[in-house]
Amino acid sequence: MSYRKQEIFLIQQLDELYREAQRKSSNERLLFLSVILQALLDVSTEPSDKDSVKEKNIRRSAYKWFFHSINVSSSSSSEAEDFNTVCDYADVNPSIIRSFALKVLESNDIHHIRRKIGVLLSCKQSIR
Repeated sequence: MSYRKQEIFLIQQLDELYREAQRKSSNERLLFLSVILQALLDVSTEPSDKDSVKEKNIRRSAYKWFFHSINVSSSSSSEAEDFNTVCDYADVNPSIIRSFALKVLESNDIHHIRRKIGVLLSCKQSIR
């Protein structure tokens, strides 16, 4: 699949996830979907030399939350539990969310995808 087609596919997946959540979800599910989307924004922020230590830590923590929980060790078991719990409450498959996050990070048009995530988050906030 070409990169452009992949980006369009990712954006369509985001739209579907949001529309499904609106149709059949509770406020709790929307909250946990928002947690996942915010983590996607955090992990996909482009690094800069001007980043503060706090910004670097947020990006690193989001990355660990998505990907280090794959190989659960005693030090990362709470991250894995947190990630899996959030996915359970959001009613999404953790493996699919990880795969999606990886595709976002590998995207050539990450800025467009980040804008779409931002729009979804702001729509959710305005609905409530």
